[in-house]
Amino acid sequence: MSTIRLSEDLLREIQQVLQRHDDAAADSGIGVQYLAAMVGFLTSNFPVEPAQQQDFLRQLFDFAEQVRADHTDGAESDPADDPAFGVWKP
Repeated sequence: MSTIRLSEDLLREIQQVLQRHDDAAADSGIGVQYLAAMVGFLTSNFPVEPAQQQDFLRQLFDFAEQVRADHTDGAESDPADDPAFGVWKP
């Protein structure tokens, strides 16, 4: 189990790295495509069966969807108050 910490600085720095390699990554849609490609590529190297890799990707999608919903819905509560905040276990 791991705790992750998203910050504006982290997100900005990742986008800057992508832009250094491809100016088009300044567009959020292109940047997200790079991130998705990296997730797929890294997952393909996991030393498990392809079905387990696919299950892992589905779990990652569910996690990404929850993060998206948390940051889109405009909830007034502090996500850090949620015991599952930032914790993901494959």
